[in-house]
Amino acid sequence: GCLVMFSAGNEAASGLRRPGDRALSDFQNMAVAAIDPATSDWNIATFSSLGPTNCTITGGSAIKPDIAAPGVETYSAYPGGSYSNLSGTSMASPHVNGAAALGFQANPDL
Repeated sequence: GCLVMFSAGNEAASGLRRPGDRALSDFQNMAVAAIDPATSDWNIATFSSLGPTNCTITGGSAIKPDIAAPGVETYSAYPGGSYSNLSGTSMASPHVNGAAALGFQANPDL
């Protein structure tokens, strides 16, 4: 199997953009939201796109995003060989992708 994850997007409540809105099954296509780890309750970041989506096999509604990770002021590599604090769902998605890769490495039958 293949697990496909997309950043949910940074359009806030205006909805998910493609391809983060895809819901081809309950387990294969995931959208990752950003949370602010500096807040006491780790709310979803105000810029993080939210669903639901109707882009499903049946055309029915699906809850999106599927999971969230730190994505506000995340220390990241930056062009030119430097580093910077960046915010966005593209900063959150690598956390989840890395955890999934470790899980599949430990148990390829997941």
